[in-house]
Amino acid sequence: MGARSNTQNESVANSLENAISRPTWHMIGHLQSNKVKEALNVFDSIDTIDSLRLAKTVNRRAGENNIIMPASLR
Repeated sequence: MGARSNTQNESVANSLENAISRPTWHMIGHLQSNKVKEALNVFDSIDTIDSLRLAKTVNRRAGENNIIMPASLR
């Protein structure tokens, strides 16, 4: 049990370290439809979706790549 406990503790510690050390990137500002694919690969959220057309494009591209992208609508 001791070895398993150490492995679990190390896994939890490594997970916490990775979660804390990775910055979160937010797309702020106008996003062009032709840049959605790149934005999905770079950013953790999109803070300005300003049209239904763009929202549909983001949703479609995210679905194609199995990405859930948090977004703010304006």
